[in-house]
Amino acid sequence: MSRSLRTAFITIGLFFAVLFAAGAYTMKLAFAGHEPALNEGYYEMGLDYQPRLDALRRGREQGWRLLPDFENHAVLSNAAPVVVWRLQAPPGRSIESAKLSITVEHPASVRGRRQVQATLDQAQREGPSMLVFRTPLKFERSGVYEIQAELSVNDAVVVGVWQLSVASGAH
Repeated sequence: MSRSLRTAFITIGLFFAVLFAAGAYTMKLAFAGHEPALNEGYYEMGLDYQPRLDALRRGREQGWRLLPDFENHAVLSNAAPVVVWRLQAPPGRSIESAKLSITVEHPASVRGRRQVQATLDQAQREGPSMLVFRTPLKFERSGVYEIQAELSVNDAVVVGVWQLSVASGAH
């Protein structure tokens, strides 16, 4: 075999070896950083799409309001033990059933994602048109968090999304 042909075979072999090693390394990185679907019940939610849209529309039209005790883009302490959520009923409406679902997560990641549930029997009434939920939210570390709250009340749904910055020792 000539020297140039041997060099060509070695070059082609090295090329494929490097290509294989790069592919294997890419697969290793992909499996190491894999995160599951953001919402495990995405299929069931898709099946319930139109009734959910109708409930959201009813909540908006009827005037239900969900008010947390913090402002959007607020800075909280990572030691904040309890967040207070107020459900304000529209005039002339009573609160017959309510279920609050809170999801706390870092945006675009499921690491550190937590869910908190609260029902009507865990809430306190403040007059005929106000219901107060107290939910414990412990933040594992400093950073930006997104809090999604969904409140099913009577036949309506109210949804809110807030972003918070959590700092160690902030007030």
